[in-house]
Order: sequence, then C-alpha cells, then structure tokens
Amino acid sequence: MRRLTSLIFVSVLLVISPVFAQAPSQKNEPQPPKSEAKPALNAEKLAVEWMDHLNALDDWFISMDGKEHPEEVVNRMLELYAPDAIQFVAPSEDQIGTVMLRGTDAIRKWMDTFARSYVDLQYRINVQTGGKEQTINVIDSMPLPWGGLAVAFEIRAVYGRREDRRTFTTPGAVFLQFRDDGKIQRLRLFLQKDEATEFFP
Repeated sequence: MRRLTSLIFVSVLLVISPVFAQAPSQKNEPQPPKSEAKPALNAEKLAVEWMDHLNALDDWFISMDGKEHPEEVVNRMLELYAPDAIQFVAPSEDQIGTVMLRGTDAIRKWMDTFARSYVDLQYRINVQTGGKEQTINVIDSMPLPWGGLAVAFEIRAVYGRREDRRTFTTPGAVFLQFRDDGKIQRLRLFLQKDEATEFFP
C-alpha cells in the first residue's frame, strides 16, 4: 500500500512538473502600457466657449482704406468645428425655412455675414435660481451612443444691427453635438424672431 501511494505521488509530480515549467512568469513579462483615458467633456465649458466666440464676432476692425477685416474672429470660432460639421440656422430675408450649412466653408460664410451684420453682441445662457438661492447656468447634456456629447440650453440674445444701430433682444436656444475630441459635429441655433423686441440700452 505504501509503495502504491509512492507511485501515485511520483506520477502526479511527473504530470504537473512540465506544466509549471512551461508556464510563463508573469512577473518578468513586460506589461503593455495602459492607455490614458480621455478626459470627460465638460458641457458647461463647451457651451460657454461657443457663446464667447459668437459674441466675439463683432470684435473686428476696419482698415484705414475702408476694408473690413472680420477674418481673425471668424477663424477663431471656426476652430471649434469639425471639418464636416453641420449647422442649422434661421433663413435670411431671401430664404424660406431652416437653412442647413454643411462643412466649414459654408459655416465660415455664415459667420462672416453674421460678423458684418451685427454689433454689440450679447448672447447669454439663461440662468435659474433654485433652492438656497443658488443661481446656475441651466445646461442639459447627455452622452451620445456613438460617442461624444449632446448639449442644449436656452439663451437670451441681445444684438444691434450694424446698418442702423437699432438693438433687439429675443429668446432662443442652442443645440450642439460634440465629438469625443470636443469639436462641434452638429449645431442648431434657434432664435424666436417673432418674440423679438427693440431694446434701448
């Protein structure tokens, strides 16, 4: 019986020894570098950044020879957009229905026209006061299933017409979709023009 037990023990050792001999040492193997997680998109930061650039579209100069130069402020705002971005805006006087701008060339043209048409831009995100008299920017956001972030917020637009310097205020809303890299992929700017009222600062 003792001999049989010894034979079984030796047989087990012969079976498991090659397994341990062939098993790679995990301690000595170099570990692949851990991929750094991308920082989460900040909805409020992205919304405020877009609004700041929109308000800056009136911040350009006219040269001594009378030429207008809004290119710099337009280029800065265009950097917020993806190359294949889509933007929906209200129609101009000779258009009907919502206008879709596809790609940065079309969006640049809209920005340039906007910059040349308006002065004293003061677009503001609507704020709300809640419990304990806390006042915040009301910004809604949700992650998109294909990546990126959707952001929406109500605004109050104050703008002056460059042609006659008359100032108006109107409510509106902005709907944005950002890619994972923070670039704008899709945008809808909505202004309730039939609620616009002349503003006397």
